[in-house]
Amino acid sequence: MKYSYHVFKQYYVWVLFPILLAFFTSSCKGDNNAIIVDHKKLDLHSFSTKDRDSIAYTFTLTNNSEKEIAINDIDVSCSCVAVHTNPSTIAPHSSISINGKIGTESLQGKFRKSIYINYANNEILILKIIGKALP
Repeated sequence: MKYSYHVFKQYYVWVLFPILLAFFTSSCKGDNNAIIVDHKKLDLHSFSTKDRDSIAYTFTLTNNSEKEIAINDIDVSCSCVAVHTNPSTIAPHSSISINGKIGTESLQGKFRKSIYINYANNEILILKIIGKALP
């Protein structure tokens, strides 16, 4: 039985193309569930800036994959946010803590600060610190 070009084209479009598309898109994308965070947003609620000059914070990142995940860079949205954790790797099914302090002297009213975790193939995880600074 001879297959015509038309039959082959239909076979390619309906069977082979979706398989190839799935293969290439999965190999190009990172695993969105590779890192699990205990909380992506830390709410400091209301606090007086007269009572303290900084507030410590901790975020816990867990590698949920079977491969090591490299933390390439950690950046912040404001100089008032200090990160005391250096970029490193997270072993499979292990956790690391992102520790630091947020300086309160420059905060006024409601605020939202961000910590950007660049990991794996330039994927970005955004952690938020929010609150309300009272005089």
